Amino acid sequence: MTDLDTANTFTFERVLFFGRTLKEYEEMFNFSANDLKGFKILDCPSGPASFVAQANKYNVDAIGVDPLYENTFASLKEIVSRDLNDCCDLQVQVKDLAKNKRNMEIYRKEKDKAINFFLDDFDLGFQNKRYLPYRLPHLPFNDNEFDMVLSSNFLFLYSDYKFGGMMTNSPFDLDFHIKAVIELLRVSKSKLMIYPIRGPYTDNHEFLPAVLENLKNVEVNYFKTNYVDLFGCDQVLQITKHI
Repeated sequence: MTDLDTANTFTFERVLFFGRTLKEYEEMFNFSANDLKGFKILDCPSGPASFVAQANKYNVDAIGVDPLYENTFASLKEIVSRDLNDCCDLQVQVKDLAKNKRNMEIYRKEKDKAINFFLDDFDLGFQNKRYLPYRLPHLPFNDNEFDMVLSSNFLFLYSDYKFGGMMTNSPFDLDFHIKAVIELLRVSKSKLMIYPIRGPYTDNHEFLPAVLENLKNVEVNYFKTNYVDLFGCDQVLQITKHI
């Protein structure tokens, strides 16, 4: 990749604790919550998304994993507020990040919805083990424990921008991605779905071929997502296990 004009690009200096709504998950992965009734689903990493809180109301056994869940409720509230502010400020400063020009007031209200669902559910959900403070690439779950695993807006996206991601000096190298994807597949009995599979500043992520080469007994498919948050980020990677 060529060097980026950092004054006009959106790059992360850290992993943001940033969440999305159930509606956005449905658009992202092209399913409805009703499709998942009775399923056990892992969302990893989940952040302050409202997927777990809202999906459980549809009788979906949804579990969220994120290392920041080790923080207190008060700390999480501060972190999520800080990261939402920083993310919105960055988007105002740069050009041509999103597919469509955003109304930032509406955009922020949607993110606030996700945050409020999450925060309202967190204390009880933490007690009931819906929110678990684990960290990739090692998860303390049994093999094939979940019917399906979702992983959004972390893998590939938070790799270094020179490889196709959006982070500067990212610690999430190729080895991490290989181990993380293998681990997420280990705990799924059927499918792992990952979105996005590259950042907006490249046509192809350099890690993707090597990650897929390290997988055994799987079927790999790509499908267009109805949720396009960033330029070019319009595909979901679906990996299906053959047990």
